[in-house]
Formats: sequence, C-alpha cells, structure tokens
Amino acid sequence: MHNSSETLEECLISVCEQDYPNYDVLVVDDFSRDNSPEIVKRYPVKMIRLDDNYGAATARNKGAEMASGEILVFTDTDVILERNCLSQIAEGMSNGNHHFSGIVGRLSDNSCPDNFASSYKNLYMHYAYGLLPDEVSVFYTSIAAIKKEVFHICKGFDTHYEGASIEDMEFGERVTARGYKFRINKNLMVKHLHRYSFIDLLKTGFKRAEGIIKIMLRKGFSKGDKSTYQSSPLSFRRGIYITFFLLVCLCLGTIFRQSLFFVMAFLLYFLMLGINFPFLNFLRKKRGWSFFFKSCGVIGLDMFAHGLGSLFGIFSYILGKKY
Repeated sequence: MHNSSETLEECLISVCEQDYPNYDVLVVDDFSRDNSPEIVKRYPVKMIRLDDNYGAATARNKGAEMASGEILVFTDTDVILERNCLSQIAEGMSNGNHHFSGIVGRLSDNSCPDNFASSYKNLYMHYAYGLLPDEVSVFYTSIAAIKKEVFHICKGFDTHYEGASIEDMEFGERVTARGYKFRINKNLMVKHLHRYSFIDLLKTGFKRAEGIIKIMLRKGFSKGDKSTYQSSPLSFRRGIYITFFLLVCLCLGTIFRQSLFFVMAFLLYFLMLGINFPFLNFLRKKRGWSFFFKSCGVIGLDMFAHGLGSLFGIFSYILGKKY
C-alpha cells in the first residue's frame, strides 16, 4: 500500500473474511504519508513498513520474502476479494494441477466507481482477460497466486520499476519464459475500487504501452515470446495502427486542403469501430446505448494514447531509458 486510506478498509475486510481457513496476511506499507498504517492496525494482519517510497515491485518482493506460506497470493489495496477467492486458488493449485505454478484472476464486470472512465476501463479489462486462453503468461496482481519456490527462483519483481507500473506483466513474461506455467481462472474475479478520470484513462494507456514496448525491446522481439504480449485483443491492437493512419489522413487533408483525405479518415474511424464492435457491443449489453455511443468516441482516443505511448517508449529506449 501507498497512501491507500480511501480504499484500504474495504480491501482488508474482504481479505480477512475469506472462507479458506489457513492463511496469513502481510501488508507492505510503501512509505505512506496518510493514515493507512493506523487503519491496518485495526486488523489481524502483519504490517511491514518500508523506509522510503520504493515502488510496488520492491514492496511485493519484501512481502514475499517475509511470507511463510507455500503459495503467495498478491492483491492491491484498491481491490475487494470475493469470500471464496483463496479457496478457488487453493483448489486450482492442488496436487491435481501440479503442472501449473500460478493462477491469475480478472476484474469483475461490476466496478465500484460507476463514473464512465472507471466503468470503461474495468469492463475493458474484464472483457480482454475473458478472451485469453486457459494458459497465460500474464501475472495480474489485482489477484494472482504463485508457488513461493518459483517466485524466488525467478528472483521476484524487477525493482528497476518505480511506482506501480507494469512490473507484474514483466514478471509474468520472465517466469513463463523459464518454462513455468500460469493458468487463468475466469471465475476468480475481484472488484476494482480505483476511480479513473478521463485523463487517468489515457495516461494509463500511454504508460502501459510505453512499458510493453520497452519489455519487447529489451527481449529483442524474440519469436518464442510473441504470445507474451497478447493480453489485449487483436482487434484493439489493429485499431491502434488504424488510428495512426487516420491521423495521417487528417494531417494531409489539413496541409493540402483535400476533402478526400478527410473522407478517408472518416472511413478509417468506422473501420476501427467495426473491428472492435464485439467489445463495443459488450459495453452496450452491460451499460446501455448511451454508454455505447460514448465509448465509440473514447475508444479512438484510448488507442491513440496507446500508440503515442509505444512511440515514446521506442524513442526513450533509444535515448537510453530502458525502463
């Protein structure tokens, strides 16, 4: 946790009310300056205080180092667990599933903040993870479990990452590259309490894309790791490319004052909407027509932010910033 007082109590209540009988709870305080530590003291958990704000990677590694169980389960302080989360994980990692080293869940389709940006982001994550195959290479720490032995063999999260970024994605990629396997349990769902503004939505997309492209550059785009970066639907990734062609058309139309370029841009936007219609229709079913039409406008900006993040990641990587 880091300055988590707004959501921490709801998270701790859900963690402490699990129906699984045998577990310990460690809360790693990444140098909070609010009253989060006082909230933690009300609950039967162990708190580890860090002497500076090192970031999520370092904090999670410290918690894993101090944990005594055979299985490590990670969650965040803006998450509410269903009462049977640990039971599902224990069952999924029983002897009958010994070939899997970890289990990953996903966000519920009912996010607690009900503003548009929060609902859009959480529904996207729910939808995207619902399309993944049973065996995955992502390690999504809103709810994810791994054998402690495997965690330490793979040396934990990369502490080059500051703050809370995509250190969990990099970790998942590194673990599965060593031959270990993760399974996604699509019924293992948690509620997300984080409230996104519209700007937060675009910034998150930008940072995520920047981080992913840098992971790929560090790995050298090796063929064997291709599937690692496919947590986003193919339609969304194609939409990012279409959005950039659309902007080129708009620029050319403005420079040369040719209406043909604007018509092409208009058609490209509808092409992008068309290939992402399954997702947009999913949003319509969950939130109605008004939400659908708003999403038709926002999805283009979201893809553009992802595209800009990718370009920024490439250029900053060339200039020497590897993380």
